[in-house]
Parts: sequence; structure tokens; C-alpha cells
Amino acid sequence: MKNILFICIGNSCRSQMAEALCRTMFSDRFEPYSAGTNPEPIRLLTVQVMEEYGIDIHSAKEKSINTFLESSFDVVITLCDKAKEQLPFIPKAQQYFHAHITDPANAVDNEIEEYRKARISIENVLSELLAI
Repeated sequence: MKNILFICIGNSCRSQMAEALCRTMFSDRFEPYSAGTNPEPIRLLTVQVMEEYGIDIHSAKEKSINTFLESSFDVVITLCDKAKEQLPFIPKAQQYFHAHITDPANAVDNEIEEYRKARISIENVLSELLAI
């Protein structure tokens, strides 16, 4: 099993979705984790759109990147430009990737649809980067 870390700013939307989707899609190959550079509580809409896929993340908790600075990861993926800029050096990481996923938490209109778009974008990124 390879360890993989998904990072965004708040660990309240995108990185939580990525962790859950990776656990579902690639459970035979990856042990996923997620963290934020400035963690915030997980958003209710994040939980809701994952439930639409049959994935329960009610018990998920936000985590700080500081928790993982000494951990070993085979893959680290940042999911927003700010996280990439703020990403502290993780010396034991084998590979780094970046994918800009628009933050659904910033949506003004039809919020749930923006969360769904983010979920689909993350699923596509995982399929492209990890289906090797």
C-alpha cells in the first residue's frame, strides 16, 4: 500500500472529498490522508455530496498539515493554488502533484452544484493521476 496525502487550505471540502474518493476508488493500492494548511470544520455540503455517491464521511475530522510533516508519503497532491504556495516541505514525500480544483465553499449561487462539480473534478484527477 502506498500512502497518499491530499492538501488544500481548509481540509473542509476538496481534500476531504479526495481522501474519501481515493479510499473508495483505489482501496487496494492507496492509504489516503488529507490535511489543510489552515484547517476548518468540514462543511455540511461536503458530507452531503459524498453521501450522494454512497460514501459516508460524517466522522471525518479536519487535520492540519503540521500533523504530517514528519510522515512518509509516496504521493502528495495539492488541490488548490494557495495550498501549493503554502505547502511546507515534506522531506519524506516521493512524488508531488498539483491539481487546481475550484473551491466550492466560495460559491455564491447554487452551492450544492459547485460541490458536485468539485467532486467530479477530483474524481477525474484521481483517475488520471492514480490509474497507473
